[in-house]
Order: sequence, then C-alpha cells, then structure tokens
Amino acid sequence: MPTLDASELAENYGFALSFFKSNSELWKVFNKAVRGNWTSTKFQAALKNTRWYRKTEKSYRDYLFAKADDPASMAAKINATTAQVVDAATTMGARLSYKKAAMIARNSIAHGWSDSQTRDYLSNYVRMKNGVFYGEAADTAQALRETAWRNGVRISSTTLQKYARAVARGDMSVEEYKTKIRKSAASLAPDHADQLAAGQDLYDIAQPYMQSMASTLEIPSTDIDLFDKTIRSALSNRDSKGRPVSKTLWEFERDLRQDSRWLKTDKARDEMSSTAKSVLSTFGFQGV
Repeated sequence: MPTLDASELAENYGFALSFFKSNSELWKVFNKAVRGNWTSTKFQAALKNTRWYRKTEKSYRDYLFAKADDPASMAAKINATTAQVVDAATTMGARLSYKKAAMIARNSIAHGWSDSQTRDYLSNYVRMKNGVFYGEAADTAQALRETAWRNGVRISSTTLQKYARAVARGDMSVEEYKTKIRKSAASLAPDHADQLAAGQDLYDIAQPYMQSMASTLEIPSTDIDLFDKTIRSALSNRDSKGRPVSKTLWEFERDLRQDSRWLKTDKARDEMSSTAKSVLSTFGFQGV
C-alpha cells in the first residue's frame, strides 16, 4: 500500500497542510497524529484541547470542523453564500470577481459576519469604471453630483467615490452629504448661509441674477450657472465694512452694463443709437 505524503494525510483529517504549518502547536498535534495513525475523530478531539482552540473564535472553529466533517455540505453553503454576496454586490454597485466574492463568502461564514458586516466589506469595492458607477452607488453619485452643481461646488471623483462607499456602508446618508455640500456653498454665498442650512439650493437663490444676466447680456439662460464668475461675484459680495451682502439686482444690472459683452447686445446698440440721435438733435441736426 503506497505511503501517503503530508498533504494527503492533512486532507484525510479534513484540513489543508498549510493550516497545520501556520501554528507550531497545531503542527505538533498533526505530527503526533500521523505517527499514531489517529482517526479523524481522535484528531479533532485533540485539536479541541489545544490553546489554539480556546483562543480561536467559535464561528471560525465551527467552520473548520464543519468543513472537515462534511465538506460537500460546506461547499454547498459556500456556493449559496457566494451567490448572495454577488447579488448584494450587484445591488450596491460593488465591482468584484466571482473569485473575490467566494473569498468574501468564506470569510462571512468563518467569522460569522452579519449582513451589515458583509455589506461593510463589500463597500470597499464600490468604485467607478470609466467614470461610471453602478447599482445603488450610481443613484447616490447622480444625486450628489446634481446637488454639487446646483450649489456651485466642485466634487472630485475621489471624493465622490468616498461618499458613495460611506453611503453603501450605511455610515452616512445621501441627505447628510447634500447638507454637507450646501454647507460648503455657504463659503461662496455667506449672506445666504441660513437659507442653505435650511435645505435650499444656491441655484434657486441665484435665479434672479441668472435671469437678469441672461436678459441684460442677451445670452441663453442655459449658458449661465453657478460657476460663472459674474454670478459668483454677485453672491460673494461684501460691503465697505467687509460684511457679506449680496448685490441688489439694481447694482448687479448696473455692473453688467460695464461688461464688454453688453456692448454687443441689441439693447446697447439701440441705446447708443438713441443717444446719438438725441445729441445730434440738440445741435440742430434733424432727421438723422
């Protein structure tokens, strides 16, 4: 009868050889079992008397012994848990390989993770691919991008991914991040900090300026947003004592008429033409 090597002997006890080699105490028990030709039952009884057994978490011990006693059933459980991990990852927008999902499934079983703990781990794999998020993370990113745009705040891809992962973990909500973004907008428009804190977007507050600018400079309203320096200047204006105070619409329109773009408008040409006619008329030139 051929002699089994160490790896095969380890498998006979239901464990990988590397498992025994990872701990000097286990390695001694294994070698003793080999020399004494112990049965699997006797070997497992010896393991339960080790210091390793007493210091190892119960879920992990249960996982190892269940795997050794009934590997087929444990394999089926791992496959089922892997499928659950894949489903959860897809829903969250976590991107990982099936091999990685199987590893997470084994860890989940071995360490007795709750659904929340598994979700926490999966959140590390919430990431963009070619600038695109997936699953729930896509909805989170879209909501936060829109809020950032509506408040004149630039949000980097790195920050957006950080926020999406925190929401996936359940550490923060989308609404909490929206509030954080509006708070950042208060540095641009300090005179409207209270409105922003109450949940109003800066875009709505700035609408009168945007409409006035579109009308005065005769440009499409769609070309104007909170990143326009003219709009930002009006919102971040300060008085002579340095106190934050947004420009009045009268002041804003007066300043727009000093903008070189105003000279190109039909209104500017009409006004200049009317003024010229009035001057000529004053000097006695009629019918001009």
